[in-house]
Amino acid sequence: MTLENEINQEIARTRANALYQSGIIGLMGISVAMVIFVSFVWNDVEQNILLPWIGAFVFMLVFRIFLIINYRKNAEIGKIDSATTKKWESWFYYALVIMGALWASTAFFPYNANIFQNVLFVTLTMISLSGAAIALYSHSFRSMITYFSISILPVSIRLISLDERQAYLVAAATGLYYIIMLKIIRTLNVTLLDNIRLSIVNRNMSLRDPLTGLGNRRRLEIFVEKLIPMSSRNNQPFCVLLMDLDHFKKYNDSQGHHAGDVLLCAVSEIITDEVRSSDLAIRFGGEEFLVLMPDTKIDQAFTIAQRISTEVMESTDITISGGVSLHIPSENFEDTVRRADAALYKAKRNGRDLIEMADDTILN
Repeated sequence: MTLENEINQEIARTRANALYQSGIIGLMGISVAMVIFVSFVWNDVEQNILLPWIGAFVFMLVFRIFLIINYRKNAEIGKIDSATTKKWESWFYYALVIMGALWASTAFFPYNANIFQNVLFVTLTMISLSGAAIALYSHSFRSMITYFSISILPVSIRLISLDERQAYLVAAATGLYYIIMLKIIRTLNVTLLDNIRLSIVNRNMSLRDPLTGLGNRRRLEIFVEKLIPMSSRNNQPFCVLLMDLDHFKKYNDSQGHHAGDVLLCAVSEIITDEVRSSDLAIRFGGEEFLVLMPDTKIDQAFTIAQRISTEVMESTDITISGGVSLHIPSENFEDTVRRADAALYKAKRNGRDLIEMADDTILN
């Protein structure tokens, strides 16, 4: 996976997290607004119209609370990833749009009296809610622009339909507000996403080996902290592949350090191409590489290791040896790595350019 793809996926996760973290505050705000609105128009709207609207509003309120609770539960157990982020963001978006449409419908209620006053109150309410939505959901341009348009455009149309001088003036002011805020929404969203991107890039660079672009040991620690409990909870095995270039010191001494660096980068590219997007490849030491393979059986890991070994032999002037170990639930991660390391040295002793499986009964 390229750095750009990782950054885009991280931005998507950050955006979804921000939406759901802000969701409770947003729901509290619209709940207060709903109570105030109903109190204000109670005597001017027929009950057979207002009560179903309240019912639909409460239903969507409960549904959005349900969404937020489930998102947080899934996030806590590590089920929010690049494959599911888009789905959760879409659910949030559609729920937000429906809620916005419910609010917009209040502009077209058949008010029995004080029509301009009631529509003006709805307009001010929609302006307040849309402003709050921009502040809360600025991470998602689609959510912001859709909710804002649903909030402002219907009340402008309703004001114009009143065919009153005061209504025309308010509609004009509302239209001007809409145009200005469109520019602000775009600028705010771009600035926010640029800041998120910069933060992610800086964090990613601190978790990468500067020469090869692979992960470093710090990134491995972060990955393992999430992998161990997830593997245990879902009863999914994972494997560790430890690989070392054969006779690299001799190659470095004869060809020079620059050629050695070029070789390390070439091998890193091969490893990156051969492993899956769910795997983590890091530079473990000078010429040593580690690949962590979630939800993988030992034979699958061995096959991936063989592919890497073959490609290194065919594409470079050097060979590579490796050891594969399957994590045992009763051991810690360091034990799994030690067994992969023992298998690696077994491959070295047996002539190099080999992949060996660890003995799962030996922990040291």
